[in-house]
Amino acid sequence: MLLELAEAYTTSINSGKVPNIQNAWTYVCQNECQRATDESVGYYRVKMQPVIDEAKTKMDEKILKLGGRQLRELSV
Repeated sequence: MLLELAEAYTTSINSGKVPNIQNAWTYVCQNECQRATDESVGYYRVKMQPVIDEAKTKMDEKILKLGGRQLRELSV
């Protein structure tokens, strides 16, 4: 995160502009939110894959609903 903030400042200075702290911080926050979202989606996919495979094999939608509910409860 600190590296991204430094990069934003450096880019601003190198382009002849005065660094805008608010814009740089917003950029860092957006990157962190995107990283957390990507990580969460990846985690969900990995944990749900066995449930999806079982549901496909047994052709049972209830397995998907139960597996999703259990994963959400574990994450809270």
